[in-house]
Amino acid sequence: MVGYAIPTVKRLSNAGIAIAFSTTLRLIYHLYQGPIAFVSILPMGLLFAFVYCRWRKLWPLVVAHAALDFIPLVFG
Repeated sequence: MVGYAIPTVKRLSNAGIAIAFSTTLRLIYHLYQGPIAFVSILPMGLLFAFVYCRWRKLWPLVVAHAALDFIPLVFG
């Protein structure tokens, strides 16, 4: 989603608005997690958006997201 949302919004405005849009969209589709989404998803969404804006690479985000899903599965 980051790889589509940020370049699209950035063409229409600036990087700050693109990051805010991407983070808000990520937060919206994780709201099923309840209030904890604001604590866990919001910072990760910001970090992922900043990393993508800085380096334009999706693979670090894919690896980080997989690790964030896999670690609790194994150790939780």
